[in-house]
Amino acid sequence: MFQSYVGHNIVAGDPCNDDDDDDDDDNDDDKKTLKYKSLCIDIQRMWNLKCMIIPVIIGATGIVTRSLRKNLEAVPRKHLIDSLQKTAILGTSFHFISFYFCSFDPERA
Repeated sequence: MFQSYVGHNIVAGDPCNDDDDDDDDDNDDDKKTLKYKSLCIDIQRMWNLKCMIIPVIIGATGIVTRSLRKNLEAVPRKHLIDSLQKTAILGTSFHFISFYFCSFDPERA
């Protein structure tokens, strides 16, 4: 997913669902940055735009990295961490609930 803002592209990655401690926050940021580096290079070449990768890592249970606040300051609009956490939690809940109901067999109940 990427959003375009007046000559700049911001590439946002998928949530990191690792169960690791917060000790390796910088490592998670580096992993996500490397993961999307080739996409950023392609955007720069194809559309002649400046591109920067901003790691926004929110776990499935709403856990965020220590560097999230600093990273969000680079995004042009105001983003509330609470609403981002809520979105991550609701997305996770939706996947669990849809999995349960899709695999639910009424004849076995």
